[in-house]
Amino acid sequence: MTRQLKAWCARHRQLLTYGVISVLATLIDVVVSYSTEQLLIVTKAFPAEVQFLRWAFKGATVGATTANTVGVLVGFVTQFVLSSKRVFRSRSRRTFVIYLLTFGFGLVLQDGIVALSRALLFGSSSQFIPFLVSKGLSIVLPFFVLYYIRRALIQPEPDHQEAPCPDFL
Repeated sequence: MTRQLKAWCARHRQLLTYGVISVLATLIDVVVSYSTEQLLIVTKAFPAEVQFLRWAFKGATVGATTANTVGVLVGFVTQFVLSSKRVFRSRSRRTFVIYLLTFGFGLVLQDGIVALSRALLFGSSSQFIPFLVSKGLSIVLPFFVLYYIRRALIQPEPDHQEAPCPDFL
């Protein structure tokens, strides 16, 4: 069993590494998205510390799509920095352009999923469970779509050597 697991890990190392990095980027994305959507609640809870936010937004609400975009932007930076080096082994200008273009496509895909799922499933509710469900739906499909597009387009730098599977497997 261990030998089979090591062989599977070796075959899918790139996807597994991309998955771990994506989980980290997604956690950051979710925290930032939810915090952004709940910005006015936060500013009311800590008025002295974040008085400038209350002034800047003057009672405005931040919609689900806008909050999602802010979270995705922060997640994108995390994803690019880690994945370009650890997964695709390339930090060239071409790699950045590919990441940026696929990011734009992924953002449109994610925002569409958030807007549709929030409206169709929850009547545009801004409660926590509708947020989690719509955010979760917007993560799964784009994860695989963007990974396979990027894998097809990004060429690793020639001096990189493949790391072995971790010893704990």
